[in-house]
Amino acid sequence: MVSATIDAVMAASPKAGDYYNAAIYYSQQDKDIKKANEWMEKAMSMLEKPGFWQLRQQSLIYAKIGETDKAIATAKKSLEGAKAAKNEAYIKMNTESLKEWGAM
Repeated sequence: MVSATIDAVMAASPKAGDYYNAAIYYSQQDKDIKKANEWMEKAMSMLEKPGFWQLRQQSLIYAKIGETDKAIATAKKSLEGAKAAKNEAYIKMNTESLKEWGAM
């Protein structure tokens, strides 16, 4: 049912948020990670300045498709934003991912 809704939205005039949400759903449900990456990159290209929470999701997708260097670079950007916002949860999540990916 969710996939049908996503298909309908994507067939119309999707906005950055539509691409972003579809990418997260596909990634979290282990559907089509390449499609999730395509949608996430499209969403990010449509945003003037992605938020640290959005960069976090993008880094997770990069990691899932095996693009560790991109995952690390994106997680570092997310970490910077999380620190600036004093968001402890995202600081912790990004730090843990960076350690897992061998960047710390």
